[in-house]
Amino acid sequence: GTIGMNIYELMRIEDDKEIIGKAEKILNRLTGAIYSEIPRMADGTFYRKSNMWADDLFMSCPFLVRMGQLENNEKYYDEAATQLLNYKQLLYMEKEHIYAHIYLPEKGVNTGVPWGRGNGWVLLTLAEVLEHLPKNHRDYDKLMEMFVDFAEGLAKLQGDNGLWHQVLNMESSYYECSCSAIFATAFGRGVRYGWLDKEKFLPIAENAVNGILNTMIDGDGNVMGVCRGSGCSSDANYYASLETVCNDDHGTGLVLTSMCELIKNYKKESLT
Repeated sequence: GTIGMNIYELMRIEDDKEIIGKAEKILNRLTGAIYSEIPRMADGTFYRKSNMWADDLFMSCPFLVRMGQLENNEKYYDEAATQLLNYKQLLYMEKEHIYAHIYLPEKGVNTGVPWGRGNGWVLLTLAEVLEHLPKNHRDYDKLMEMFVDFAEGLAKLQGDNGLWHQVLNMESSYYECSCSAIFATAFGRGVRYGWLDKEKFLPIAENAVNGILNTMIDGDGNVMGVCRGSGCSSDANYYASLETVCNDDHGTGLVLTSMCELIKNYKKESLT
C-alpha cells in the first residue's frame, strides 16, 4: 500500500505515457491483491492471521483513498473507513485514548502496549484518509471524531521536552524520535486543515519539532533516537529495550515531514 500510494502520487505529476502505463499496471496488481490475497478476519478486517498490527492501517488505507480518487469508486473509500473503524474496536485503549500495537485474534484481546510509532501510524492514517475522503462520505464525521479524540489523548502524554516516550504510557522508556515526528506531522496537518484547534495544537507540533532538533539531530544532520524495526510483544519491556538506530529509515522521512508541515502552516499564516 505504501508503494501504491507513492506510485499514485507519481502519476499525478508524470506526463510520460510509458511510465503512466507501468504505474497503472502496478496499481491494478496492488488493488487486485487487496481483494484476493490479503488475509481478513470474518468481518473483513485486515490482519496477519496470527496477529494484527496497528502499522497495517498505514500500509493500506492511504493507498485505498487515493484509489478512490483515481477511479472515482466509492468501494475504496468504504474499505478504508471500515478498516479504521474496525481497528479502533480492537486496538483502542479507551481510558487513555491511545492504541495498543497488536491484536491477538486467537485470544480475542489486544496486548495493551501502546508503542509510540505504532500509534503514529494510526494517527497519520487518519490524517491521510480525512485529507482524501469526500466530506459527504457516510463515515467522515466518525473518522474526524476519532482523529480529534486520539489527538487529545496523545497531547496529554507529550513530555516537557516536546517528545513522546517509546512506550507512550511508560515514563521509564526512552524518548523516541520517529513517534514524536509523526505526531508533529499529523498535528500540523490537522491544524492546517482546521481539524484541530490551532492555539492548542500548533504549539504542540512546534515543541515536538524543536525537541527533535535540540536532542535528536547532531551538527552533521544525523537523525538519532529512532527505534529500529519492531516485532510484536505483549510485554512493554520488549519495546522499551529495543535499540535506537542512527539515520534509520523509520525516522528520517518522518522528521522531514514534520518540518514540512510546520513550514506549510507558517506559509498559511503569512498569507492570512
